[in-house]
Amino acid sequence: MLATLPLPGAGHPPLPGAWSDLRAPAATVLLAYLPTLVLQVLTTGVAEEPGWRDFAQPRLQSRFGPLTGALILGPLWGLGICPCSSASGPAGRT
Repeated sequence: MLATLPLPGAGHPPLPGAWSDLRAPAATVLLAYLPTLVLQVLTTGVAEEPGWRDFAQPRLQSRFGPLTGALILGPLWGLGICPCSSASGPAGRT
C-alpha cells in the first residue's frame, strides 16, 4: 500500500501538509484485504509462475536454446499478462 504513495523526488512531490495527515488504514480494511490477498496468491501466483518457469521455459530452452527460448517465452508471457494490466484502461483510468 505504501508503494502507491507519492515519494519526494520521485516526480510526484507531496502537497504541503500531506505527510502530516498520513495515517494507517483501519483494521477493518486490513481484515478485508488479507483474505483477498491469500485468495489471489493461491489462485494465480501459485499456479502461474510454475507454469511459465517449471513447464514452458525448460522445454523451450532445451528445444531452441536459452536465448531463443527466452525470446519466445517473453512475448507469450507478456500477452498473458497484458489483459490483467490493461483491465482498468490506459494509465489506470477507467
